[in-house]
Amino acid sequence: MRQFELINADGERWNVTEAKTFLHSVSGLGYEFTQDIQRYGDNYDTYYEVLAQKKVTGKVYFGEDASGDYHRFIRFLQNKPLRLAYKPENETYYLSGNVAIVGKAETEAKTATIEFRGSTPWYKVVNTFNNGILPDNGGFSYTFDFFFTEDAPQTVFVDSDSYTESPVRFEIYGPCINPSWTQYVDNKVVCTGKVNITVPSNRKLVVDTTGMTPSITEVDLANRFVQDLYGFSDFSTPRFMALKHGKNRITVEHDGNN
Repeated sequence: MRQFELINADGERWNVTEAKTFLHSVSGLGYEFTQDIQRYGDNYDTYYEVLAQKKVTGKVYFGEDASGDYHRFIRFLQNKPLRLAYKPENETYYLSGNVAIVGKAETEAKTATIEFRGSTPWYKVVNTFNNGILPDNGGFSYTFDFFFTEDAPQTVFVDSDSYTESPVRFEIYGPCINPSWTQYVDNKVVCTGKVNITVPSNRKLVVDTTGMTPSITEVDLANRFVQDLYGFSDFSTPRFMALKHGKNRITVEHDGNN
């Protein structure tokens, strides 16, 4: 049976496939492109194309304590941003965004119509860790919506069969001195980056392209912000990665002893 969950800003989950709040009549799970078409005689050519914003709609039926569950549900939705989790079979896919519409009619006391507006496409989250890159249990992890295939010292591989680029949250654990990274796709260099700073053993460097604004920061091991490192980065390098179609290989080096 397919499952839907909503996840709020605190990581709390609300299962909307239970009897007390059952989501049904769902639509908008596919995708749509906004296109501008130019006509040439009897032919047509697409000269602009962009993925349209996701809008997932459905009806939520509230069970025995309809009034109480409805108000608790509304308070839950107010803790933004939200994620919609969709598990059609064995894998879970996520859509970040917010519930923009909750339609309620007096004549349907136990039913509300909702519209979830996405700020991202659908994605699958995969986390991996390689502790053979830097000394003292150093390593890095990243998040992406493709498939992890193998790892090796100082290197990870991501074999992507998608033609949509994926943002990356890339973490390098200290201690390390002037860490640098190189991304290859099908053995061709597509991105490099470097930060000229020493990361201590209880900290990590985070290069993140998953948000609206790419960032390079130092955080502690509990992911608490320490400082912005963008100004310490090597501006002669692109720095910010996106995983691409093909075999992605990411290597890490630093000026210390590996």
